[in-house]
Parts: sequence; C-alpha cells; structure tokens
Amino acid sequence: MTGTLAPSRHAGAAAWRATGSLVEHLGTLRLPESPHNLAWGDEDARTPYITALTSISRIRLAIPGVRLTRAKETTS
Repeated sequence: MTGTLAPSRHAGAAAWRATGSLVEHLGTLRLPESPHNLAWGDEDARTPYITALTSISRIRLAIPGVRLTRAKETTS
C-alpha cells in the first residue's frame, strides 16, 4: 500500500492516499508529542525521522519515501 506521510496531526503523522478525486486517510502514527517536520533517512529512504519540540521519532517502513532534492543553481 502506498500513500503520503505528513506530520499533520496534533498527536502524530498522518498517512494519506489520493485515488482519483478522493483522498483516503490510511492511518496515523501516534507520537509522544506534536510533530514539526519529517525527513526520509537511511540509504533506502524507508525510515521517516519525525522531529518535535523536544524529541526525534523514527519508524522503519516497508515502502520507501521520496526524498526532495535541491534544484541546481544556474550561473549566468
């Protein structure tokens, strides 16, 4: 099952899947405090690291996440 994981809930990170015009809530990862940010880690990008005010949480997933890459600067 694939979807989108985002630190968007007061008590955790929500997983969503867009199917056509519908958005389905797949579940919520419960965390000890409100999440602030999420980054995919490890070589295979299967571990989201979720930061909060005083902690960092991580969980190993079966499906890899998508890492954002910076656009290369152009020189003129």
